[in-house]
Amino acid sequence: MATKRKTAAERRQQQAAEDNRAWRDFHAKLEAAKCVFDVKVLLANIVATYDPGRRFYSNLIYFWEYLGTPDDAESRELAAYCGLLSRLEASGEIASEKVREVRAELREAIRDRGTPN
Repeated sequence: MATKRKTAAERRQQQAAEDNRAWRDFHAKLEAAKCVFDVKVLLANIVATYDPGRRFYSNLIYFWEYLGTPDDAESRELAAYCGLLSRLEASGEIASEKVREVRAELREAIRDRGTPN
């Protein structure tokens, strides 16, 4: 018996579900990062190129390298980076002045992109 091909709407729904799963997994790992070492471990365990969550890791790599806003990062990612900055500031691993500067840039980008999902 032949299997029924998925409609475009079904494929989009499946892709959205995979994207949401990938985000939940990545976000939980990012939220668990409390220090620079934790971030480095997270980045060292990047998912495969074809994995739906790869873009989250790619955006984090850019953010970590430049402390800048990745062009294609969603507002929910940028909000998570603000939280990461707060945890790193609390651990004393990043200067408060730098945190304020980067957080202001992230918040501006969040305003431009809309409310985090």
